[in-house]
Amino acid sequence: MHTILKLAAVLAIFGSAGCATHEPVVTSHGVLPQAGTYRFLGEEGLPHLRSPIAKQLAELGLEQSNTPDYLVQIGASERPATVGALVPHSERQQWLRSPSLGTRRTVHGVTVSLTERTTGREVYRSVVEVRAGRHKEASEDLERLVAGMLIPRDSTDRSTTR
Repeated sequence: MHTILKLAAVLAIFGSAGCATHEPVVTSHGVLPQAGTYRFLGEEGLPHLRSPIAKQLAELGLEQSNTPDYLVQIGASERPATVGALVPHSERQQWLRSPSLGTRRTVHGVTVSLTERTTGREVYRSVVEVRAGRHKEASEDLERLVAGMLIPRDSTDRSTTR
């Protein structure tokens, strides 16, 4: 009976850990411009992310234009949360961590980059990632991830992780 109670407790812990929400991690480099014009690059990709990003850019004082000061690129990614680790040169090849463990959970991410049109210099890049639960589509996380990505900082603060 005592073993059954222990097993039930362990299963409850693992079950609740599987349902836990993970906080997004945002890494930013550079300084956001406080005014100017911009244009999104690539007409077809990720249209559902353009609106929330455009809203954040408008709050910063940037306006869309056909002759922009800045070019904005948006990228989305999905990768396994964990990967396998193999020791290939031992007497017997051995997996330190099974590669199959990483297929159950994924990390969804969004990258936004602002580049000066005239110089080609990237002035700002923000990457946000969050570990998703099982059976979750990437699109469920992407729009939530974009919120708060483009946050102005002091010009001396070159890199931030939140």
